[in-house]
Amino acid sequence: MATKKERQQLKAPDLLQIKAYAFGEWVQKNRKIVGLIGGALVVSVVSVLSWRYHLSNERHDRAIALSEIDQLYTSEDLAVEDKRNALMSEFTELNKEKKKLNEDLSELNSNDKKNDQLKQKIQKKTKELEGLDKKSADLIEKAQLLKADHTISQEKYFNFFSEHTKYPQAWRAGLKAASLLAESKEYTKAVEVLTRILEKAPQEDLFYQFQVRLFYINLLEEQSRYEEAFSETDKLLSLTTLDESQKSKALFKKGRLFMHSGNSKDAVLVFDQILNDYSLSAEAQQARAFKALL
Repeated sequence: MATKKERQQLKAPDLLQIKAYAFGEWVQKNRKIVGLIGGALVVSVVSVLSWRYHLSNERHDRAIALSEIDQLYTSEDLAVEDKRNALMSEFTELNKEKKKLNEDLSELNSNDKKNDQLKQKIQKKTKELEGLDKKSADLIEKAQLLKADHTISQEKYFNFFSEHTKYPQAWRAGLKAASLLAESKEYTKAVEVLTRILEKAPQEDLFYQFQVRLFYINLLEEQSRYEEAFSETDKLLSLTTLDESQKSKALFKKGRLFMHSGNSKDAVLVFDQILNDYSLSAEAQQARAFKALL
């Protein structure tokens, strides 16, 4: 059973209660200061939240804008697909006519008694069939030559990239623009876009630092800008995060650059390195084939 002294000690406030009481008194005496501090904190919190909301809205707006360009690009492809389908439908109808003519000719030719009238029929249907064959060949050629006109989407991708260069969404738009420019053989402009992407993309972003740089090197090679292409290939090979597959691809690119620039000796050395160090890779088979040409 606790003594009277012990019961008094238990009823007495502990250290935390004493400090809390003291803090409460300080707040009562310094209400103005507390109000100012609280107001500053509220303003600070609201500012941070507002900024985050603003950034979120900006990111959302960029995503929508890029999505709209993607949809435009798809619609340009679909327009060509519709034309191609129309040509193929015409081709199918021509094949039906050809089949009917072939059947008629087969029946006419099976007749042993070929008089002048019968021969004229055979000649006429044979010419008709030749005409249909030519039409079919023309339709196939037209279908193969059909290409989507991406002039508008290409410009929009490029403009989006130019306006938002520091954001990953813009790098994707830039890469698409560069691809379309390369298809149009506008290599110089495509290289400029890829250069800007590589400048902005972080070194640790392997997709941009490897895949985009590889594309960049291909365009430099296309323009016979071998000195720049070799420099970029060395940068590619210096990336420490490359796996075996990527290393063999980069090496093969270097070997091909040596070969196309007329340096057969160094090309053979690089191809041999691939065959020795990456013998199971797809590049090893290509290296063997290219080496045989030197």
